Amino acid sequence: MNYGNAYGTSDPAEQERIGLREGEFAVEMANLLRRDGHRIDVVSVGSTPTARHAARVGGVTELRAGVYAFLDLKQVSLGPWSLDQCALTMLATVVSHARPDKYVLDAGLKAFAGENYEWGTYGRILDQPEVVVTRATEEHGIVMLPDGVADPGWTIGQKVRVITNHACGTTNMHDELFAVDGERVVDRWRVIGRGRVR
Repeated sequence: MNYGNAYGTSDPAEQERIGLREGEFAVEMANLLRRDGHRIDVVSVGSTPTARHAARVGGVTELRAGVYAFLDLKQVSLGPWSLDQCALTMLATVVSHARPDKYVLDAGLKAFAGENYEWGTYGRILDQPEVVVTRATEEHGIVMLPDGVADPGWTIGQKVRVITNHACGTTNMHDELFAVDGERVVDRWRVIGRGRVR
């Protein structure tokens, strides 16, 4: 039974409809299994676009939305979130500025993961979201400044924070995450799922 895919819409009303139905369907299935004598303690639902809606359904006991904790550019594109709510960024260093409209960062596909959702971009600069990573190789992100976008004036060696397209893929590319408060590192988190796919 297919009730729709919330990743196919950025309409809040449609996401709510899909999310509520997702929660209702999970509870219905759990109740059918219970009726047949199965012990069902957990009714788990959620994808990030529907999580806030599915969790409102009585009988849902667990929410397992993946990127919900971080958010990313994909989720911003679906709404209702904004760039300033994205908690995960990649810290990259400017390594080249060989021409006025081009910067090169030391973070590419191996840092961002490879998803560009056919947008033709790999991330946006946190404090200058009109500046995007327009191309990526394995080790480098290329920022090409289109007409009308102000030159950020970066210097070689300067650090920039990139909001990536997909936080899940980005997280999986790294052994550790650094929790920061402003510019201060307050904790380090090991990515325990890293390298577990066999």
